[in-house]
Amino acid sequence: MRVLLPALVAAAVLGVAAQPAPALQLSFGSVRLDPLRELPLAQTFAPGPRWRLLQFQQSPNQQQRDALSAQGLRVVQYYPQYTYLAWGDAAAMQRSAHVPGLRWAGDLQPDWKRSPDLHGRSGRIDNVQLLVYDDGRLADQRDAIERAGGRIVSSARAQPDAAVWQMIVSIDASALPGLQQLPAVLWLEYASPRAGVDDEASSQVVAGNYTAEGDPGGVGYLAFLDRLGLTGAGVRFAVTDTGVDYAHPELGPRIVAGYDYPGCTSALGQPGDDRPSGGHGTHVAGILAGAGVVAGAVDAAGYHHGIGVAPAVGLVTLNPICGGGSWPPEAGWQDLSRQALLLGASGSNNSWNSGELGGQGYQASARTHDFMVRDGDFELAGNQEFVMLFSAGNTGPAAGTITAPKEAKNLIVVGSALGTRPTPQIDSIAPSSSRGPAQDGRVLPTVVAPGDMIASTRRVGGASYCAQSIAANGPNVDYAYCSGTSMATPHVAGLAVLLTQDWRESHAGASPSPAMLKALLVNGAVDMNGPPPVPNNSEGWGRAHLTHSLGGGLSRLTLDQSQLLDADGAEFVAQYQVPDADQPIRLTLAWTDAPGAPGANPALVNDLDLIVETPDGAYLGNVFAAGRSVVGGSADALNNLENVYLPAGAAQLISVRVRAVALPGDGVPGSGDDTDQDFALVCSNCSDEPAFNLSIAGAPASLCAGQVLERSLSATPLLGFSSPLTLGVAGWPAPGSASYDPAAITTLPGSSTLMLDSTGVATGQYNIIPRASSGALERSVIFPVFVAATLPQAAQIQQPAPGASQVGLLPTLRWSHAAGAFDYQVQIANDESFQDIVASGVTRASQWTPGTPLTAATSYYWRVLARNACVSADLFGDRFEDLPQSAGVASASAQFTTTP
Repeated sequence: MRVLLPALVAAAVLGVAAQPAPALQLSFGSVRLDPLRELPLAQTFAPGPRWRLLQFQQSPNQQQRDALSAQGLRVVQYYPQYTYLAWGDAAAMQRSAHVPGLRWAGDLQPDWKRSPDLHGRSGRIDNVQLLVYDDGRLADQRDAIERAGGRIVSSARAQPDAAVWQMIVSIDASALPGLQQLPAVLWLEYASPRAGVDDEASSQVVAGNYTAEGDPGGVGYLAFLDRLGLTGAGVRFAVTDTGVDYAHPELGPRIVAGYDYPGCTSALGQPGDDRPSGGHGTHVAGILAGAGVVAGAVDAAGYHHGIGVAPAVGLVTLNPICGGGSWPPEAGWQDLSRQALLLGASGSNNSWNSGELGGQGYQASARTHDFMVRDGDFELAGNQEFVMLFSAGNTGPAAGTITAPKEAKNLIVVGSALGTRPTPQIDSIAPSSSRGPAQDGRVLPTVVAPGDMIASTRRVGGASYCAQSIAANGPNVDYAYCSGTSMATPHVAGLAVLLTQDWRESHAGASPSPAMLKALLVNGAVDMNGPPPVPNNSEGWGRAHLTHSLGGGLSRLTLDQSQLLDADGAEFVAQYQVPDADQPIRLTLAWTDAPGAPGANPALVNDLDLIVETPDGAYLGNVFAAGRSVVGGSADALNNLENVYLPAGAAQLISVRVRAVALPGDGVPGSGDDTDQDFALVCSNCSDEPAFNLSIAGAPASLCAGQVLERSLSATPLLGFSSPLTLGVAGWPAPGSASYDPAAITTLPGSSTLMLDSTGVATGQYNIIPRASSGALERSVIFPVFVAATLPQAAQIQQPAPGASQVGLLPTLRWSHAAGAFDYQVQIANDESFQDIVASGVTRASQWTPGTPLTAATSYYWRVLARNACVSADLFGDRFEDLPQSAGVASASAQFTTTP
């Protein structure tokens, strides 16, 4: 029978009143409607237990959720707007009619259960993913699905409490309506039966060791990591892919564990191995974890092809996309995180897509992945947090092309920037890189990293992906170039490993939460020059930058899920001092949100706001103009990642608030009640306790062998800090010597002169790390020093070539790298003798663009002067800008003519 809601109850539930109720939409899948205004007033409930929707007048709270439970309804999911999805019978719905604040109640209609990606399909569909409620009679539900024409391929939990199960079904499109009629079926969507797969030089880029024009900062990434004391040692991280080649000398020693998925069996003792049909996972793993041990495996500039970002990480290899097993994984999506966790991994790199086209929105697979970040093992009690990094996809450059399941809110999604080959273009986005936004308007990707022409490990026995060797023989035969967001993602995964190691060292071995890793990566990212200012849907929040994410020498405060907001309007409030008035202030708020409903638009469940108050006014998270926060605007109600970026000198004291705007979902299962949320907060250039800042003048620097470099190291006190500082320095090689005068800084503010004697030091670039400490408190800065022994060679002009015409008015001048050069003086002149110079500049890159346009239809001459400290030893020790314009080893000059 059908139960009719009594007239008086209907009026209460349906919000009949003298004043019209504001429009509140149900918004998921293909559904966009205000049920109060667009559905019949005479509401009936279908008999028997089934899915129900209950919409409230505003964001529902714990008391209202408890009231529904008391009437016999099991609340399972929050839906936009202000709506709970619950399981129960008609009588329970009738009893719930007078729950305070209830606006509308009704059944989940069969037509609402189908994802738009199934509309218009015909014939047999191999993989349809169902979400099905487990009412204790799951076997009966399976029987009903088969009677409706479906053949169940696999089934697994879709969430930790097993209330909802994921079933992969093969079915004819004509039978889909029958599935939709089944009371326990919540959602149907297409699930592809096959997954898609989305050098030291690039490691230097994400480390932050590059010049202003995009050239990597020289060979020596391993030495850089050694000076930082970070290599990934002690951290286990998974590569979920086609597998990883045990036979490769860069990777075999790094593999600590592996798992073979059904249909992907490997040789005995080598679980998770790569196959001839693969190769993709091996290349990805090399970018993340390559040890860099093969001698001679270098390019023409000396960069090693096999050095990963975290070369000492313990590699866990999983091979679910070997091509021989079922897809999605037979044991469900969560088996990807569960197996990694069982093998000790703290996170995973996922350079693949689930097989569907980009722009699918927040699907059931995205929902499950959001669960997996908070709890990666559904079968173990408690929350096993697990950070997941995903490639954005290679379906760009159109907007809204992020591939599935990357519209999940809690992932770190990585787009692809161009790299250093054939010329440095690290500030440009790869055309193929999938762009955001998410279907609901959220900013995607999260960050970007180099992904174009990346050299890494090639499967030794041959491969289908990344198969072309860099060289036909010799040490480079087992390396390949490959491009895509697949290659960008392991760069950021490697940074996540290094950040995890660093965090553990200062937090008694505890790992950072996934939300904290996201916040650290975003807070340290640099805005690229190519796309519009951040945030944007090409680069997200910028290119990942290790040095900045580690703090960049600035005071930094972090809160990692130590605060729990448990009611609408609850706040965390703090006041922070800004230690360094010469540096910007950056705050990042991230939270692992409760999973949204399948098809939800917007997908956000728990809404937090970041508010930073200064004397100039209040800044809201994500209210930006020209890459900076601005006063005013509207609070962000879409993203679970918010930033406030303020320029240097904006304030000496800031007030920071994290406010719970709406908490209808269980953000922290198993802790507190069912409506709560924790968060991660990073505040860069912030302090709440006595400390000091460290700075060094005149970096970078160049020396001619035998010279002594002097630089002033300054310490500035914060919040009354007054203890003396012990000084040290790392990174300067023997037999060179380093010393300070005075040997300690005893009064703050104060300074000491660092003296670097380069006698006997080999030529090359060194990253010097001056340090100051007081007890356990230590600060350090990094600055590069370039040592030369002879004059540099002359650079070779490339573009514009001699005699070029139709050259633009803002031309990019390019030349070959000159051996031994520290930097270059670029000159454009009206005359061949360069007496009448119209534009000039200094760069450490091998390209330069004038700051103002040239004159149209005019003949010019240009040249490049390669420079190092040996060019003019008496001048070069301090500021290169003091050199006369003629100083340097000049290239041949070239004449060109601009466009009319």
